[in-house]
Amino acid sequence: LAIGHNFNFEIAKIKALKDLWEIISKELNIASNITILTKPTNRNKTLFDINENDNYSTLSYKTSILSGADFVEINLPNTHFKKETFKSLEEELTKIKILRKETQPNPIFESFFIENLSYQISKNALEIIQAVEKTGGILENLKKGIIQKKVKECAETEILSAPIPNEYS
Repeated sequence: LAIGHNFNFEIAKIKALKDLWEIISKELNIASNITILTKPTNRNKTLFDINENDNYSTLSYKTSILSGADFVEINLPNTHFKKETFKSLEEELTKIKILRKETQPNPIFESFFIENLSYQISKNALEIIQAVEKTGGILENLKKGIIQKKVKECAETEILSAPIPNEYS
């Protein structure tokens, strides 16, 4: 899962995924747990402020840890703008280790806001899953390009609604 900069939404998203997996696995009589791998998104990176990129990545790591992700993939804050080195990988790994060690469970994750947001995400996702099933299932929708079209529409909406950084205004 790509983890963005919206702390509450990202935690609710991971919680919703876990809840949905529980519902679907019960429905299908599957006895398995979900394993979640997270990675900081590249959508909020900038060419102009390396420190801002580092802050976004750190927040994404912390969000992943607090939300209970099983694995956190290293995403160097400035990979797209400079060559990665062993030292930069080592620094990111050290950052994740420190965050994992220092980050404690927080009652905020059981708050009404997070629970409500998680419920809304789960409900919407379940409606989408049911709609896909009604129209022939995932493979049929992939063959027809329906899923690709929806993903593209969502990506375009997100890009168009993203705030413009100060360096462009």
